[in-house]
Amino acid sequence: MEKMSETTSKEFANALLDSQLIFCEIGKEKGFLCNAANETLVQALQAVLRPKFTYVLVDSTSKLQAYVSAIPEIAYDLFDMAEEGILIVFKELTNMASTLLDNSESVAVGIPTDTFIQKIVQITRKPVAFFPLLENIAARKEEIQQTFTCFDGILPLKQKINAPYGIIKLEKDGTFVLLRE
Repeated sequence: MEKMSETTSKEFANALLDSQLIFCEIGKEKGFLCNAANETLVQALQAVLRPKFTYVLVDSTSKLQAYVSAIPEIAYDLFDMAEEGILIVFKELTNMASTLLDNSESVAVGIPTDTFIQKIVQITRKPVAFFPLLENIAARKEEIQQTFTCFDGILPLKQKINAPYGIIKLEKDGTFVLLRE
């Protein structure tokens, strides 16, 4: 697999900041990356794709405080001890598109384990949302094109991101439930 250059990661990061979408595959899921703070784009993606879960990626555990209101101490331990990436569903999110905040029960926050995606998130200095596709995109291409006029200009990330994520729901008191291994 060819190594992605820093220039390319900057191009993708700038695309996210310019309200563009990146179509990619993370683990076994295909979907779209977008700037999680872009209200218009997030709202449109949620309306069209109707995802059961949305994943928000931040570049480090130190950035969690900017996007999660109450972080139980165990969250840091979970991130540190995870052999592979994990996503945690927190109760109270902040500094993201209000559409994500309103649906926080279905938004999991994580730190990318793939260095290329991590670089993109670092460069944007914003949370990056991943909206997984739950069905065949070809069947809904016309609807998606009407919503996103730049659909044909969506940047395809040709490199498969090998970043499987377990999902944990974490309560304020530190108790947690494993939603996906």
